[in-house]
Amino acid sequence: MLYKVTDRISDRHAALVEVLSIGFHACNRAKVCTGDRIVIWGAGKVGQSILQAVRTKTQNTVIMVDILDERLELAKKAYTDIHVINAIRTNAVEKIKELTGGEGVDIAFEAVGHTKEIPGVLNPVRGCIQAIRGAGTVCVLGLSSEPSPIVMKELIWKEGMILTSRVSHGEFAETIDNMNRGTLKPDAIVTDVLHPSKTQEAFEMLENEPHKHLKIMLKFSE
Repeated sequence: MLYKVTDRISDRHAALVEVLSIGFHACNRAKVCTGDRIVIWGAGKVGQSILQAVRTKTQNTVIMVDILDERLELAKKAYTDIHVINAIRTNAVEKIKELTGGEGVDIAFEAVGHTKEIPGVLNPVRGCIQAIRGAGTVCVLGLSSEPSPIVMKELIWKEGMILTSRVSHGEFAETIDNMNRGTLKPDAIVTDVLHPSKTQEAFEMLENEPHKHLKIMLKFSE
């Protein structure tokens, strides 16, 4: 149950191994390969972790979809070669098809979680289904308690595959190895560092101002 962290990894980065390993587990579940085109629906900490893992496996087209410009900007700042789409202002599926020559992506990750219905905006899971190519894969990570409305015909017509991913299963080692090799950007997902006495405040910040905060770390030592 223990993993050795080398001196090349700071305590700050070691604390992020767990969340980043979620991205590697999702990639392994979806079998991301070199050359795959990817869309990640949801630019929160899980979506951004998937992005980091994806970029260690494929350098082809990667697209992130969200409704918060600030989170999309964080992703774009870390990986300038990706495409970002605000689903409120742009028809995400149409734009994804445009960016992939009309074909759609090989793999679509849904990492939104608790979605709120927005008139004119597709539910993220259904958006992922519409965004994949024929025989593409949809990997769902969002832990929402609400039902996700999908049209099975859209999935069946493409002979698409839908699967799920939850936390990680042995990917700590892969995450640590990538940290050692410098292929990840852990600081890109950290927006705040607070003293442990402000733990409750941190939860409230994430709940009340998600556009300003992404991953909040607690620093226990001076």
